[in-house]
Amino acid sequence: MVHILELYDKVLLDSVVSFNDNTAITVESLFRNGFYHLKAQINLRNRPIGGTNRNFVMVVLSYLPAADWSYHAECGYSFKFKIRGTVKGIQLEIKDSQKRKVIDEYVSVTGNFEEKSFPLKRDPFLWTEIEEICFTVFCEISFIPEACGEFEIIDCMLDKELL
Repeated sequence: MVHILELYDKVLLDSVVSFNDNTAITVESLFRNGFYHLKAQINLRNRPIGGTNRNFVMVVLSYLPAADWSYHAECGYSFKFKIRGTVKGIQLEIKDSQKRKVIDEYVSVTGNFEEKSFPLKRDPFLWTEIEEICFTVFCEISFIPEACGEFEIIDCMLDKELL
């Protein structure tokens, strides 16, 4: 088991908003009982209505330099985390140094912590330069039904699957 925030020296935590309201998401990172805890508060009251762009807010974990997960892919690891919140879902995106999505999955969210697991099954070469882990909430009813919401993530790790 390898905790994501402990895996490499330089992991930056940031938030991104696709529209002109930097207060639409606030992110807090806590270290409790030996584990990192990420909490995002979302307020979309000032989001643009209509238009053709798919607006979003995002929590981003960035590795500087990019992280090599190829060993973990070859050895049958999965990317895992526990999530709960008042949002309905998030989009998990894991991107390489060229911003190509190695994982791009909708993740449902409930009010209780639930473990989510994503095997690193593809070609190990795809995992040599992991640069970003993104937890994205699109400004859509299938992601956030109200103007405000939140989500929390704990136990974010690479963990070996047991056979």
